[in-house]
Amino acid sequence: MSYRRPNEKIHNLWLLTAGLAWLVLAGGTPAMAKLNVTPEFRATNTRPMHLAVLPPHADFIKAKAVMTAEMVNECKALEEAAAHYIQSLLTEKGYKVRMVRVEEINADAELRELVHNLNARYEDEWRHIIRRPAKVRTGRYSIGEEAQAVASTLAVDGVVIPRIQAVGVTGGKKALTLLLSLGNVYAQGYARLDLSIVNGQSGNVEAYFVGVKSAGLKALTRKPEPLMGKVTRVTLRKYPGASEELRLSKKEMEQLAAMQEEEEAVDEETILSELELLLGSPESNEKELQKASREDQ
Repeated sequence: MSYRRPNEKIHNLWLLTAGLAWLVLAGGTPAMAKLNVTPEFRATNTRPMHLAVLPPHADFIKAKAVMTAEMVNECKALEEAAAHYIQSLLTEKGYKVRMVRVEEINADAELRELVHNLNARYEDEWRHIIRRPAKVRTGRYSIGEEAQAVASTLAVDGVVIPRIQAVGVTGGKKALTLLLSLGNVYAQGYARLDLSIVNGQSGNVEAYFVGVKSAGLKALTRKPEPLMGKVTRVTLRKYPGASEELRLSKKEMEQLAAMQEEEEAVDEETILSELELLLGSPESNEKELQKASREDQ
């Protein structure tokens, strides 16, 4: 069995990340300005310096006036272009980078299984990361032993997991959208790159970077390399250099403390609800005691 992209059909995650995201106001593009990294990553304490970049996985949807079609054949060009620029830009920033090729994975049965397991685990975690990316700052997300196994096998201290989402909009779709919105909204195509940086020793997601560029269908299908070059630069523009320490501002420290308090409260609430399910609520327990007492009498 050869290594394959995990998303050969439209994944539910695609609906989560894209949905109707390509319906934006004229000239508008999604804003991804926040820096979602752990304090340890900022300070270089746990920031991986020797990175293995896994093969990017792309989902490409062509939005038509009547239906959508997945552009399977066009995904490869976007993936290859993204891989080239990720490796190049991270190397420029001073990191030692190893680009893991699909051919390398297919040639090694053990590595193929390890990467498959990592991708499967990451797909589950990515759903949560997309919903609440700021939680990366508190060390909320982890790929665990699946990431540790891949990092150990590849002799690196960090793993980069790239995901690409692209939406190309036809002329018919644009016209229909304008008509239905009375000229207020038009359908906007785009390319988006998500990068998760996973610590190879702990398996924790140390950083999460996202970049988006608006793009026409022609650019997506005929000029994937320059387009992905722009998207990758936007994605990595805030990625620190290997020797660069990013200090937290006072406001950021306060925000991080508030997030940690919120997470602790959520975790406590979850634990209490789970205990209640296991042991029964106080009300139900009281009823059981009364019932037992009547039966004894």
